[in-house]
Amino acid sequence: MVLQISEIIDMTNWDSLWLKEENIQALRGPSFRHKVRIVKRLIRTYAELREGVTILDVACGTGDFLNTVADIPASLNGIDSSAVAIERARKNCALCHFKVLDIEKNTPEGAFDIVTCMNALEEMKDDDSALSHIADSVRKNGYLIIVTPHSMKYWTKKDEDALNVRRYETDELIAKCEKAGFDPVTIYVWGWPLFDAYYRIMAGANQESMLKSRVRRYAVRLIQAFLYAAFFIDDFFASFGKGRILFAVFKKR
Repeated sequence: MVLQISEIIDMTNWDSLWLKEENIQALRGPSFRHKVRIVKRLIRTYAELREGVTILDVACGTGDFLNTVADIPASLNGIDSSAVAIERARKNCALCHFKVLDIEKNTPEGAFDIVTCMNALEEMKDDDSALSHIADSVRKNGYLIIVTPHSMKYWTKKDEDALNVRRYETDELIAKCEKAGFDPVTIYVWGWPLFDAYYRIMAGANQESMLKSRVRRYAVRLIQAFLYAAFFIDDFFASFGKGRILFAVFKKR
């Protein structure tokens, strides 16, 4: 299901969004940190991390994810449509290679063993085109790892604020990726019950006002550290099929 808010994306200046403090703070939050943790585990589980393996992060933003996997023996690459984000990414991860590129319109140069796409596909107006370009950049038998919001039943105003176009049902994401030339390896949802409760609270919070003072920012970081530890409990409930975040691994045919 694609909502009419997709028109908003045409008017959005992604460069200006990356200049907002709350968007930078979100990259330090418990949600992002757990996504990184799980994706790193998926990479190590399904990919052969030999010397020279190539990884591409699609819609890499400011390069924070790639910076966290710099310990992996791989060639790390990132693309994003925002020039501001890429400029910051180059400062964040000197060992990585970055390029400004719109995945909905262009195919990245080269062929990669692993491609990650974290919280980006749901923002793309033409996700089929994006997946097609991604498929063209993945080697045969290479892997695509996707992290995306799960199920339209969880839609809130927070999705609109994040400029999401959709949330994916499991079968929907599988069908789109199969059409692009991938076979599903593993797919599951995460983020229940604790993250779900946290999300409901944050959906009504004014994050910009929470970060106005240095004291408030410090308090937020302390709370984020506590929540990160607490959310490990949600790992034990991943088999329940509940949760707001969808993790998927696909293999290129």
